[in-house]
Amino acid sequence: MAISEKKKASNARWDKENMRVLACKVSAKKAEEFRAYAAARGHSVHSQLLEYVDKCIGACQTDPDTESKRAALLEKLQGVAAGDDSKE
Repeated sequence: MAISEKKKASNARWDKENMRVLACKVSAKKAEEFRAYAAARGHSVHSQLLEYVDKCIGACQTDPDTESKRAALLEKLQGVAAGDDSKE
């Protein structure tokens, strides 16, 4: 079912009131390197940047113990993805 013009207008109004675009210019080489970085981690450029923004603004609200556990799990998962399945 197609989205009605009324719904599109409503979405556009909500976006205008509640959303903002963050942007920066980078060299074409850096852009391609970042695209590859994100893809290697199973992310789009958008989701990788959004995750980083969330991490930055949430840094002062995150429990240090929870953050260290998350970091350890991420490191372990990255090791598994790279073929290192050794047990600790």
